[in-house]
Amino acid sequence: MKTAYVFFYLQGREDRLIKNDIDTDEIAEAVTAGKGSIHDLLVKAAAAAAEPLRVDRKKRTWIEDWEDEIKEAGGDSDEAYSTYLQGRIDELAHALDADVVAAMVDPGEDEDDGDEEEEGEDDEEEGED
Repeated sequence: MKTAYVFFYLQGREDRLIKNDIDTDEIAEAVTAGKGSIHDLLVKAAAAAAEPLRVDRKKRTWIEDWEDEIKEAGGDSDEAYSTYLQGRIDELAHALDADVVAAMVDPGEDEDDGDEEEEGEDDEEEGED
């Protein structure tokens, strides 16, 4: 990353998270199966989620909004936009990291939650007799 464009990367990190449907349980399974690191798989998934942001219309609009800052940084609008997108991708990967780790620590926890609650309710009823 060029030093002059770090500003755009940080803007990407501060922007809202990219809309996504990334399955963190699936990534946790892939990591435990040895298909890659959490970081690599999350960045790959986040980059795929960012594809709609690469369309010319969205890029042009962003470049127009940041025209002055791009000129100050050296004038390479493509570099500025790709650096900005990388910030958004990295921020999404970072935001999902804890969910992947949780899925690795407690695989299938969501599926069993209902059963545990029912057992707890049964225990309470037995104690009332």
